[in-house]
Amino acid sequence: MLNLLAKAFPQQMEAGWKERLKEIIPSYGQKLNDSPALTNQIRAMTSQTLHLPYVEVPVTDNATANTGVPAVNPPAAPNPAAAQPARNANTEMQAL
Repeated sequence: MLNLLAKAFPQQMEAGWKERLKEIIPSYGQKLNDSPALTNQIRAMTSQTLHLPYVEVPVTDNATANTGVPAVNPPAAPNPAAAQPARNANTEMQAL
């Protein structure tokens, strides 16, 4: 979607939209896959804002980062539904 803005409004993007987008989206114009530190920064900010658990992406050297194989398997997020037995097996109908 942001690429569409850049293609449809190139003059406006250069006149100030690009800077404003970088304020709104800190990772705008950068590849998260190439920077584990930036990925951790964005994930920490997002996790804090949304009150989600944060698991840090391991920082590795470029040789192992390009293989696509994670260096460390992150721990599984806790599942609160599994900790408590269901009082009613038909939870789908309760949501309606």
